[in-house]
Amino acid sequence: MQAPQDLVQCLAEGGQKVAALRVARALLQLFEQGGDICSLYARHMYEHHLPRITEILTGACNVAALKLSCDLLQDAAVLSGKAGGEAGSDVSHYSSRPIADDSMAQQVICDALIAAVRRSADMILRSDPQRMAEIIALFESYPQKIFVRIALHVLAKGPGAAPELAEGYLRNPDLVANRWCREEYAELALAWFPSLDAQKQQALLDLADAVPARYKATWEQGFKERHNRTPDAKDERRYQVLTIREVLWRWRAALPPARQQVLDDTVAEFGDPDAWKVPFWGQSEASPLTSADISAQSVEVTLALISSWQPGEEPRRQTLTSLAYELRNAADQDPTKYAEAADRFASLRPVFIRNLFDGLAGACKNKRRFPWDAILRLIEGVYSRIHAPVDAAAIAEGDDPNWT
Repeated sequence: MQAPQDLVQCLAEGGQKVAALRVARALLQLFEQGGDICSLYARHMYEHHLPRITEILTGACNVAALKLSCDLLQDAAVLSGKAGGEAGSDVSHYSSRPIADDSMAQQVICDALIAAVRRSADMILRSDPQRMAEIIALFESYPQKIFVRIALHVLAKGPGAAPELAEGYLRNPDLVANRWCREEYAELALAWFPSLDAQKQQALLDLADAVPARYKATWEQGFKERHNRTPDAKDERRYQVLTIREVLWRWRAALPPARQQVLDDTVAEFGDPDAWKVPFWGQSEASPLTSADISAQSVEVTLALISSWQPGEEPRRQTLTSLAYELRNAADQDPTKYAEAADRFASLRPVFIRNLFDGLAGACKNKRRFPWDAILRLIEGVYSRIHAPVDAAAIAEGDDPNWT
């Protein structure tokens, strides 16, 4: 398959954009065979080569290349049976993983195409942030809800380039209430809620507060079926506060202090919303920041927090390992941001530098391109300390014991 890929690259670099896209569409075509999505490539080779082809096409063809990736993702959704033609048959958006999670991008064609769409959009916006509205309009032209999740994620990268769109998505009552886009909605809320004036912030919080009433009839019916009785005032209060907790939880860091305190009081009374994970994954560990939080703030803010942060016990056991892993995920999702500032992480604990390297290595494996000058300086700094001792008294649980 190398010859047609070389042809795509030759056409793209030679300015023959229409021809490059035409050959690429034929090369990357998908079809159904025995209930599986198949391509012209050998098993998993489609996922392996797609990042490089996407990069070549996006560099030459811009939004037209992004549209090709979107068309292919739509094809994959339909061929997989997740996005049929009947009303209500679209389940393309259902996933337990955030849209920015690339853990399956090397094994599953649909996941590889989601990553290709995201990265193509990222490339375009890095060179021209003002094309945000055009890109979101492209996503909105597809009926599958998977494109809503992608739109939320991409918009969160630069909401200031399309403030009316950002506010419109945040104030969409269906998006506020639904679990299927909660991760991506939280990304956008973390990035843009603090930029809204007090009146607009309150309007958005009022929208969140209205979610319990919107679904109360359905909840009451389910409660009666499960408990064989009508819910009392105590049951209704529990439903009210836990529903609001679920709506706001992932973007609580952006909330006003008084509202954060209300959530803390709810957790103190009813428990952590992620506590269900404990039976499956053992003792629950937490990070003071998620990768979405880290991505939404500047490198300066992240460095300041990581430099001074110490593990805590409440409300969940917070660990260096968890915080370092969230940094790793943030670097994997937006390698350029962290590559450009890599040498500024030199003063951090070894565990954070190691996870930063791991995140950039993951992006490398997925054929992401980013500047290396600052990374090389950080590598040089680590090697210069390879035999330097780490203060044993300063080592916390989960910390790396040395620079090796």
